[in-house]
Amino acid sequence: MRGLLAALALAVSPAAAAGGVGVDTKRTAGPSRYRAASGSVAYDHPSGFEGSAGASASRSDTAPTTLKSCSGRVGYFTDAWSAGVSGGLTPKADLYRSRQFGADGSWTFLSAGGDDGWTLSADLAYVRLNHEDE
Repeated sequence: MRGLLAALALAVSPAAAAGGVGVDTKRTAGPSRYRAASGSVAYDHPSGFEGSAGASASRSDTAPTTLKSCSGRVGYFTDAWSAGVSGGLTPKADLYRSRQFGADGSWTFLSAGGDDGWTLSADLAYVRLNHEDE
């Protein structure tokens, strides 16, 4: 099908990720020779600090330039709650650019049974995206 995007994703989580570090990569392909690649790294410290950063690039026959973007998030977590802020940027390319920022939080109301049990929690996130076509 012409309108269906064919995707190929590869997620990599090396054995070194056991120390609170995670790595993810992804490649995508589709119609009009669309191709994209992205990668990210995340870190969770036992003290509660967490952070992540990522970047992506995409291109197709319908656009004369490669669209690149980057993003990041910092936050803090405990057993009962977590909170964080995030931001991202797509620099101007082919008369388009975007900026985004956000905040998120979660609260665990009930939990039972440890790792094999259940948890009732609420999550809230706000993201503001500003894009410009010139």
